[in-house]
Amino acid sequence: MGALVRWGSGLRVLTSVATSTELRGRGFARTLVRGTLGVAHWRGIRWVGLGVSHANIPAQRVYENVGFALGANFTNYVEA
Repeated sequence: MGALVRWGSGLRVLTSVATSTELRGRGFARTLVRGTLGVAHWRGIRWVGLGVSHANIPAQRVYENVGFALGANFTNYVEA
């Protein structure tokens, strides 16, 4: 699953991309991301961003494979 969201700023963000554990490694995420980007571009959206955990190396590989480039690293804080 996945979603293309429009933030209040107007930026479009790819979010909630997930593949069930038993189906990982079969190219579903790559197909989903490419399809979502195709729809975005068809709608005239030329820039799509996303956030991914620095620890989620498989997701980073998918995004790089479909043309995303690292824009910035950031740290995430949670209440202890």
